[in-house]
Amino acid sequence: MLEPVLSWTLRRCQSEGVHMLETHWSLAGEGEFIETAAPYRRKLSTWTYFYRANNPELRELLNDRQVWGSLLI
Repeated sequence: MLEPVLSWTLRRCQSEGVHMLETHWSLAGEGEFIETAAPYRRKLSTWTYFYRANNPELRELLNDRQVWGSLLI
């Protein structure tokens, strides 16, 4: 799902005159499409805040790195 969503987003940015699309997370499943569609990278400092989930079920879910990649869908 990443490829069609990112393709749509990039087309919309182009049609609206947006020259930069920036994310603040690593794109899950980086590969040839990502390298072609988003060839530029820049180093940003790490987040200046942290989250703490009070709900134990939510905390356990958010500790799973696989979940963060699925949020891009």
